[in-house]
Amino acid sequence: MISLLLAAAVAASPAGQYTAPVARYSDSWIVPYLDWPRSGVPKGTYTAASVELTVNSYGGVSGCKVVKVVGAAGMGDLTCDLLRVRARFDPARDPSGRRLWGIYRTRIIWWAPEDDMAKDWRPPADANYQVTVDALPSSAKRPAVAWIQFAVDKTGQASGCNGVSEADEDREFAQLACERLGPTFKSEAALDRGGRPVDSVQTATVELLPR
Repeated sequence: MISLLLAAAVAASPAGQYTAPVARYSDSWIVPYLDWPRSGVPKGTYTAASVELTVNSYGGVSGCKVVKVVGAAGMGDLTCDLLRVRARFDPARDPSGRRLWGIYRTRIIWWAPEDDMAKDWRPPADANYQVTVDALPSSAKRPAVAWIQFAVDKTGQASGCNGVSEADEDREFAQLACERLGPTFKSEAALDRGGRPVDSVQTATVELLPR
């Protein structure tokens, strides 16, 4: 049976969906070879910093939380310091177009481009959630990861799950992810500048694992 969460995602048209914050000019947010710290971290240290950005209803970053760092631990704080100043978004919106707060989850890769070893380095898979499915499509690559967006009310209850990407394979993965997360799925509510929970639209990555 299709879950209520998936049914809402499939039934909604692009103009009638919740939409998460959309990153603007993200390639310029961090330039590793320019932003690398002057001391303390050798340039041969490859780092992946997973962060959560709280995006206000005007598209600015109101908060940044380091979720996980693989590599040099101190690069997580540096990543947040830079993103608070530089990251900009088109704000999240509800189906009527009203601006909302949002949480944008992403991972920033730090490496020194002049080092040839970086060409062969791949960061480990780092999904926000994992779900099991009966089977993956035969064409699926591993790891099979869906990028989704969903509304979250002040209590953390999620609804309106759908995929961010329009590619056919990505859309199929997103439908599977939304179905498996199910209508009981909860997330952390976004907090405004005063620390109060607010309605939001959030992004997340979900890794699909075959049974």
